[in-house]
Amino acid sequence: MMGDNLKNEYKVRWDLRFVDPAYERGFKRHYVAKGLLLNRIALSMALLMYASFFILDYNLDLSNLLLQAVLRLIVMPTILFFTFYRSFHRDYRTKYELYISIPLIAGCLGHCWMAIANDMPPGYFVFATGLMLLYNHLFSGLRLRISLRVGFVMVSTYEVVRLLWTDVNVPTALQENFFLLSAVVLAIVANYLIERFNRADYVHHMEREIFLKKLHAAKAEREQLLSNILPHPIVEELYLTGRVDPHDLADVTVMFIDIVGFTRMSEKIHAQDLVKALNDYFTMIDRIMDKHGLERLKTIGDAYFCAGGLSTKNEPHTLNSCLAALNLMQTIKDQSWFGEPLQIRIGIHHGPVTAGVVGEKRFAYDIWGDTVNVASRIEKTSEPGRINISQAVFDVVKKHLECEPRGEIPIKGQMSQKMYFLKGELALSRNQPA
Repeated sequence: MMGDNLKNEYKVRWDLRFVDPAYERGFKRHYVAKGLLLNRIALSMALLMYASFFILDYNLDLSNLLLQAVLRLIVMPTILFFTFYRSFHRDYRTKYELYISIPLIAGCLGHCWMAIANDMPPGYFVFATGLMLLYNHLFSGLRLRISLRVGFVMVSTYEVVRLLWTDVNVPTALQENFFLLSAVVLAIVANYLIERFNRADYVHHMEREIFLKKLHAAKAEREQLLSNILPHPIVEELYLTGRVDPHDLADVTVMFIDIVGFTRMSEKIHAQDLVKALNDYFTMIDRIMDKHGLERLKTIGDAYFCAGGLSTKNEPHTLNSCLAALNLMQTIKDQSWFGEPLQIRIGIHHGPVTAGVVGEKRFAYDIWGDTVNVASRIEKTSEPGRINISQAVFDVVKKHLECEPRGEIPIKGQMSQKMYFLKGELALSRNQPA
């Protein structure tokens, strides 16, 4: 895992830096945010360990305990607490390596000062320096190239103090240096592996974020696709339960729209031109129906089947359906199809229906019932360029729209129905909202 995802697109250099500067900046932000709590724990641990060493200093009866107490119990706790305090501020995220390096270097200098001012027991100085180096590489949270610089300062300072200000013979110095450098090498290797793992984790984090974005985009696209096919409440029910139960709707307005002479015209038109023309025509109707809150249910050839009141119970869907029909008639008034005037018939009826979703792989929302059959027959008995409505529709819209009585007209499979041609809005209702 640590190797494969740090190749190709996410290459890192020999000094553990992403080749792409954008990835490096992103890693730093991710690394700081993820390691913030661990930084605070490490700072608290450093404070506790550094201060607790005073107990060992006291038991060793060092010659300058006052200096030990000042450095271990006052100076270093103050510096460490300051860094801990800054970790709660915004600038810590960009300067955290500076804030962490300060107590590390200060602790190293203070420790060397203690070695100069006291005659420390054999191994004490190198042991304490080794612990500080281990903390620097493994627990401080510094990236490898920064911890290497801090570690170089620590080792260099140790060597200078050990050689110039403390009494040490050559064999002892060699033994201590071997111990110290062995610890440093192991710590650096561990530091390298830890950072490489963190960089691999960051790459996995980026890949996961990209995957989730694509997943959310695909989900949104699927929801949009379903919303284009099904009414919004049906989509919600489908997501919540995984199915849609049939349900009865007491009052729905059903509209059928048909092109006059479509069969005759289609015989003269190339198939590609016909499909393009139908697509433009249905898209135009969709926009008008959407504007008035109606749902397209299906198209059959040139017939357009839509309804109002499927998802909005309180809106005046019958009036809105009539206004949509008038809007459509006005829109196509001067349009032509392949050299002939475009004429349509519209039929509108309202009443109870049964609604549901059919199909498993290809969902289709549909409505059934006598209301649908009557609306279809009313459209068939309309005339070119006219909007034919039933008595039930007339009773709802007569105060708002001007209608022309047609009397009782027989329709197939039904009793004779009173019908009206819709002419337009009444003068008193033209300025009123639908």
